[in-house]
Amino acid sequence: MKTQKMVIIITLAASCLVISILTIIIGGISITSMRKVDDTLYYINERQFAPVIEIGRANEMLQRQRISIREMIIGAAADDLEMIERARDLSDVYHEIMQEILNNYSITITFPYEMELFHEARRLYENEFRAGLMLVYESAKNGDDINELYPLMREYTAVVNQITENLDACLEMKKALADELVYNSYNINDTLIMLLIMAIVLMLITNVGVTLFLTLYTAFSISNRLRKD
Repeated sequence: MKTQKMVIIITLAASCLVISILTIIIGGISITSMRKVDDTLYYINERQFAPVIEIGRANEMLQRQRISIREMIIGAAADDLEMIERARDLSDVYHEIMQEILNNYSITITFPYEMELFHEARRLYENEFRAGLMLVYESAKNGDDINELYPLMREYTAVVNQITENLDACLEMKKALADELVYNSYNINDTLIMLLIMAIVLMLITNVGVTLFLTLYTAFSISNRLRKD
């Protein structure tokens, strides 16, 4: 009798131990995987999607400064110094926003080629575009011939186009990396689901096996006892 009880106790303990080990393993894998997914999503949001929005804002600030240049030229044609100064003030506001955007974006750069494109765009913006804007401003304020201002504006159109092209290339790299990270996250989720399914199947097999063993063992024990009686 004691032997039978010991067998049942050992069997139940072993089954509980197996289920507990499986639960701990799968739980640990699940927690680790979920944390990895969360970290990936946070990285995508902070280092990929947010900079994408910043690139859009940078292009907007660049175009607004181009409008300021046009307003300076219009002000010069109308001999309106107030309009010229207002356009200059607005361009300075847009410039400050632009600098903040570029500073924020610079810390999210991932690839060497992205860094090269970004630094070239920033150099063109700070050393050529802004210099051209100030040259137009000084010429407009001093009442220079309006016909001399239009060539300056056309000259820096190519600079603006190159800046925009570089920033758009950086944008595409961010999007490509974000797509790759999202795809990897889906793979992690698929793996996690498969592990959970395997764990459930193993637990079911263990439970069925233990139940079947106990049933057969109990039936065998009762049968032996009846034969002895």
